[in-house]
Amino acid sequence: MVSRSSFYNQATTEIQALAMTVNFDRAIENFGSSSIPLGERLIETGPLKGLTVDQLLLEARAILNKGITVFSETEILQTITIINQSYVEDVSVSELNIELIN
Repeated sequence: MVSRSSFYNQATTEIQALAMTVNFDRAIENFGSSSIPLGERLIETGPLKGLTVDQLLLEARAILNKGITVFSETEILQTITIINQSYVEDVSVSELNIELIN
């Protein structure tokens, strides 16, 4: 079992990484390969299906601030980790069981 402090350390790292990627994608033309900014892309599969990446980040920040969300901490962190890992060379999002709509 992962300790609460370890979970929050990992969550903070993953959330910050995704937030930076979303912001870079907005600020730097051609940062990502999609014509739709990452923050506006929809999560097509999994428990967070239908949310945009921006909405996912809002849910994640709610967890860090001990706010209310209808999703579990694990669902949110796993989805963020999958999206972050999709930007690692040779790893596609589809291999990680989540789809983002372009």
